[in-house]
Formats: sequence, C-alpha cells, structure tokens
Amino acid sequence: MPAVSLVVCLHQQRDLLERLLKNSEGCYDDLVVVHDGPDESGTRKVVEAAGGRFFERPHASQQEPHWPFAWGQAACDWILKLDADELKALSEPYRPH
Repeated sequence: MPAVSLVVCLHQQRDLLERLLKNSEGCYDDLVVVHDGPDESGTRKVVEAAGGRFFERPHASQQEPHWPFAWGQAACDWILKLDADELKALSEPYRPH
C-alpha cells in the first residue's frame, strides 16, 4: 500500500483533532496540520505528540487559502484531506470538554 499523508487545516479545534487522530490511527504515515491563525488551544502539542508537523499560518477565517501550502508540506505522494470534525466511524457523540 502506498504511503499516505494526512493533511488537516483547522482553527482552534484541538478537541476535534484529538478525536480525529484517535479514530484515524493506522490510516496514514505522515501528519501535517495547518492552523488558521494563532494557536491558542494547544493544538501544536497534540500534533507533535502524534509525531506530526504543525504549521501556523496568518488568520484567514477559512481553510481554503491554506490548502495549497498544506499539500506542499505533505511528505507522501498520496494525500488524505480531512476536516477535524470528520471520522471514519463514530462510536460515540462528540462532547467538548
């Protein structure tokens, strides 16, 4: 199976990212997370603990301007693009801390 980079763009969605990473374990070889604006929720720590690379970009109030940069950071030829609130399977409803 070819190597896959999981690429996520988000803004202050640490809890959702934690859930995404837990549920997508084993589905990717490389993790790239691009944060829209300053990280005030500790997302960088979550990404680095998962062995991923974290990038903070100027706040644009949307993901779209960040995708070309994010894809350029991917180490693998195959890219899995997910939003922080996407799951491969939902075992329980999301309840923020």
